[in-house]
Amino acid sequence: MPKSSKKPAFQQLKEDILSRIADGTYQKDMRLPSERQFGEQWGISRMTVRRALDELVLAGILYRTRGSGTYIAQKKIQQQDIMSFSDMARMRGMEPTTLLLEKNSIRDAAIAESLGVPVQTELLKIRRLRQADGSPIGIEQVYIPVDYCPDLGEQDLTGSLYSILMERYGYRIHQQELKITAVTADKEERDLLKLQKGAPVLHIEGPSISTDGKALLYEQTTYCGNSFLLEVGITKRNS
Repeated sequence: MPKSSKKPAFQQLKEDILSRIADGTYQKDMRLPSERQFGEQWGISRMTVRRALDELVLAGILYRTRGSGTYIAQKKIQQQDIMSFSDMARMRGMEPTTLLLEKNSIRDAAIAESLGVPVQTELLKIRRLRQADGSPIGIEQVYIPVDYCPDLGEQDLTGSLYSILMERYGYRIHQQELKITAVTADKEERDLLKLQKGAPVLHIEGPSISTDGKALLYEQTTYCGNSFLLEVGITKRNS
């Protein structure tokens, strides 16, 4: 039953569902009551129930199966601004962990050009598997000019890289110029992310700019399509 409140009934129902997800009453892939059942329980119309459920489906919190019902979706890591993976996971009430896959000094002319440094610049390549609550979410590959962050390769790279860059080297990420592509996961990605053949992933690639205007790092990250939500604000440019 809806509580006494000035909020619309559909908003109260949404908040109740979110509260039950947060406290564990509603678990991943659990089927919710039908629109009719919700309507009877809350004393509201099916149209009002449908509005609440539609908004939660649109937000990726619920999903529908034709002829079966409405279910609780897997938690998604959600990025709304420039933030570390660790912060994104904790904002969703999830515990982030990292597995270091590779750490090498390399030279890559294309990456160097994207960072605006000489093509022979030595780059530290860091490749990591990012996990939330023990489930693999993304494969992160980052390139940073070695001269920008001496001894970075000797640091503990299983935590937040953004925190290391800020606390040890004084860098803060101010801007990102990223390209986002939806593709089908290849075999290596499927193995690392524990995906089925044909599963979708998001490839995110581009430089990150520090507050002093330096192209500090180049990122190539692959996220599970069903576990990551990137919110992008777009503003019309003046012509």
